[in-house]
Amino acid sequence: MTFRTFCLGALICAISAPHLRTASAPTSLDILRSVSENYQNLHGFEFVGHLTTTIPGTKLQMRFGTANAQAGSQFVPAGSTVRKHGEIFMFRGGEQITDAYGTPSKLINNGFISVSMPHHLGNYEHIDMGIKYAKELAPEVMKIEGSPVKCLVLDVLYDRTGWQPEERSVKYWIDANRLIVVQHELVTLQDGDDTSIVWKWIYKVDSVKLNQAPPQWLIDSELSRDSAGRALPEWVGKDAPMFTLPDLDGHRIDLATMRGKVVLLDFWATWCGPCIAEIPVIAKLAEDYRGRDLEIWGISDEKSDHVSEWMERQQQKLQTVIDRSGQASNQYHVQGIPSLVVIDREGKIVSYYLGNQSEQALRAAIDLALEK
Repeated sequence: MTFRTFCLGALICAISAPHLRTASAPTSLDILRSVSENYQNLHGFEFVGHLTTTIPGTKLQMRFGTANAQAGSQFVPAGSTVRKHGEIFMFRGGEQITDAYGTPSKLINNGFISVSMPHHLGNYEHIDMGIKYAKELAPEVMKIEGSPVKCLVLDVLYDRTGWQPEERSVKYWIDANRLIVVQHELVTLQDGDDTSIVWKWIYKVDSVKLNQAPPQWLIDSELSRDSAGRALPEWVGKDAPMFTLPDLDGHRIDLATMRGKVVLLDFWATWCGPCIAEIPVIAKLAEDYRGRDLEIWGISDEKSDHVSEWMERQQQKLQTVIDRSGQASNQYHVQGIPSLVVIDREGKIVSYYLGNQSEQALRAAIDLALEK
């Protein structure tokens, strides 16, 4: 199973469809607020489904398996360093590319296409944020796990910072009894060689588990933030490659100007579950080492407005520079993310880890660099 990448609870809101159709029928915004509240009150969930798209300019279909899960603190064993199993949306099973008749396409599967996964899936507890317009359409019935499910269907236009105009119009199918999103149509705008390309996606839930113990893959992912990643000792003692990249406000950040300070670089992305799990650790280090000559910078190859919007929506903080061309990733030979690099005051690499690293190990590397 792979995270969002391609190419390399006991209480449910008791609001049902009949209740929604009382004398004072709720508006579309009321429905979305109820969905948001429901997700916030769930003690845990696991949605297994699939994501499909038609490759622009072709009739070829691309399909990915998906899994989306979260579990609250009541499912965390006593004494665990994990406080809760935070939401992770992941893609697994590899891509399947077929023609309109279901026949696999060898040409495309041989590597002539690449695409980034949609960023606006999951996190439905925020479904009611930044809405400009919402309209309820005729209800529909979908089959989930072989049973008919009555769905409320809504067209929604968002006005969210970081979303391109083409990406702001979405369509939701909402289980009228359980108030969960079971289908989601959306668009992403992705960079092509000379222009931006519109990709249309349909995400559909195939199975639902609510308020149950978390799946093992979610536990393993969450716990991975406290397990050592793979060290790359061949980098230790080498001069750190220098780069100049824009931050989220467009200001040029030059690594060379940080000579005399210790620097922690975190190569990450908003779609990367392990990266997201690492951010609270990085944030704690930033707070604890404030005023002690430590600079912490994330490095993402995503668009700055998307990263800024994600930070605001997820209430996360990580100083980040944007590496759209892959300059820094190439210089540091990044094999996967997260990748964490500690650089001493003289610009020498003290540690380089591929994958999550524990707070204790990062502190040890930072302290060693500060003492030099």
